[in-house]
Amino acid sequence: MPHPNIQFDYFGDDAASPPTMDQRLEQHPTLPGLAEAASETSAAGTFEQHWLHTLAHVLTDEIQELCSLEKMLAASLGNIGRAATDKIFRAVCEIQAEQSREQFQRLEQVQQSLGQQPDGRACPTMEGLLMGLQETIAENEAGPVRDERLVEIARKIKQYEVAGYCSARDFAQLLGLMPVAELLQKSLDEKTAMEARLGNIAELFGARIKMPKV
Repeated sequence: MPHPNIQFDYFGDDAASPPTMDQRLEQHPTLPGLAEAASETSAAGTFEQHWLHTLAHVLTDEIQELCSLEKMLAASLGNIGRAATDKIFRAVCEIQAEQSREQFQRLEQVQQSLGQQPDGRACPTMEGLLMGLQETIAENEAGPVRDERLVEIARKIKQYEVAGYCSARDFAQLLGLMPVAELLQKSLDEKTAMEARLGNIAELFGARIKMPKV
């Protein structure tokens, strides 16, 4: 569930109308390491402001992609679970689906704090991974081999998510948006732990497939 106790100090008096990222940047303090670089330009301060605006827009792009990713994942985890035969893996898929819904809610909090609206974009990388998922289900009969391939795809998806959340968190930290970074870090921790769990399941499946029949 979302974390209502976390207060964004830049919401202002009207939490329903948070400032946009551009408005937020107008009040942003000088970041460490930029002052020296800015002094070397012909217009002092122009470099820093341009850098901040660029970084802010990269952050908002990352958040939009993560929102798309979470929506697509939540809709697909049910298919993975239904296609799997291993009870442990199916249970893990259910846990992932619940986590993904909570993580999407955190992203909605982040978007609200940044004055951002969902743009409905697709995530091409996730689309490709999910296409591979559908091909795996169609081309393999239910059983250990299909389960092993499904868990490997699930791991690839999780690794892609981890990379995206790492980037977004780092950008938020650079911009001094610590409450945003904290929300992203919480989801990142969950995804990192889930990727490790899927790795353990993959090792178990691999050993099971290689085990000679008696």
